Amino acid sequence: MLRFFQNNNILMFLFFPVIAGLIALAAPKEIIDHINPEKQVYLYKQLLLFIQGNSFIVFYKICLAFFLTLNGILFNKFVVTAKINKSNNFFFGFLFLILIGMSSVKTDNLAILIALLVFISALIIIIKTLRKPFAIFDFFNAGMLISISFLFWVNIVFFVPMIFIGLFVIRSQQWREWLTAIIGLFLPLFIFLSFYFFIYSNVDVVYDTVIIFSQKRELPVFTVYQIITVSYIFLISLLSSFKIISRFNTLETDIQDYYKIFFLLFINSLVFFLLKPAILYNILPFSMLALVIPFGLGFINIRRKIFSELLFTIFLGFAVLIIINFSF
Repeated sequence: MLRFFQNNNILMFLFFPVIAGLIALAAPKEIIDHINPEKQVYLYKQLLLFIQGNSFIVFYKICLAFFLTLNGILFNKFVVTAKINKSNNFFFGFLFLILIGMSSVKTDNLAILIALLVFISALIIIIKTLRKPFAIFDFFNAGMLISISFLFWVNIVFFVPMIFIGLFVIRSQQWREWLTAIIGLFLPLFIFLSFYFFIYSNVDVVYDTVIIFSQKRELPVFTVYQIITVSYIFLISLLSSFKIISRFNTLETDIQDYYKIFFLLFINSLVFFLLKPAILYNILPFSMLALVIPFGLGFINIRRKIFSELLFTIFLGFAVLIIINFSF
C-alpha cells in the first residue's frame, strides 16, 4: 500500500476526493443531527443555515469531503514546494488527509477543517518569506487569514502565536513586519464588527462568541482503537524525529527552519490541549499537521521495504477500524 500512495502518476490526484468522500460518508448521522447552528461562531453558523433543510446531512457530508480534499491537496503542494521530500508524489497529502479524517468522524469538525485550510494557507505564506528582503504584506495577509478563520472556529485564537513564531524563527526582527501582522489580525474583525453593527445596530455577536469560546464540554472518552493508533503514530513520529535531529545540521537552512516551525506548532498544540483538554478532537488536525512529516518520513526512511509496507498497512488498518468503529 505504501508503494501505491507513493505513485507519481497524475491520476493519483483523483484519489483525494475518493478517500475524502469515503471518510465523509462514514461520518455518523447522529453527530450531524445534533449540530446546532445557533451555538456556532458567525460564519460557520451562516454556512450551516445555508445548507439546512431536508438534505442537511447530505450537504454536510459533501462539505466535509470538499474541505478534507482541499486540506490534503494544499498540504501536499506545500511539501512539494518546500522540497522536504525528494519525490514529487502525493504521499504526504494522502497521509495528512487520512490523519485528519480520523478525527472528523468523531465530532463536528467541519469548522475546524475550514479553519485548518486557512491556517495552512497562512503558514505557507509565512514560510515563503524565507530569504525575502521585505515581507510586510506577507505577514499582513497571514494575519488576515488567521483573523478570518476566527469567524469559523473561535479557538483558532490559540494558534495566533504561530504568526509571531514565524517572524521570530525565519525573519530578521523588523518592527514593520510585526506591526503589519498585528494590523492584519485585527482589521478583518474590525470591518466585520462595523458591518454587523451597521446592519443590526448591535454587537451581540461579540457576546455570542465569548459564550461559545467559554462554554464547558465533557472530557473526551477514548476507545482502545484510538489509544493504540495515537500511540502508534507518536511512536513512529518520535523515532523518525530522532533521525531528523541526528542529521539536522547537515540539512539545508530552509529545511531546518521548516522543522523548527512544525516543532513549535506541535508545542503550541500541546499547550492548547493542556488549556482546553475537552476539545482534543478539534486540536488533533492541527497536531497532525505538525506530525505528518516525521510520521511519513518514518515509513520512507526504512531501508527494508517489506517492513515499511507492513508498518504502513498496519496504520491503514487502524485508521479503517477507527472510522468504522465510530460510524457503524
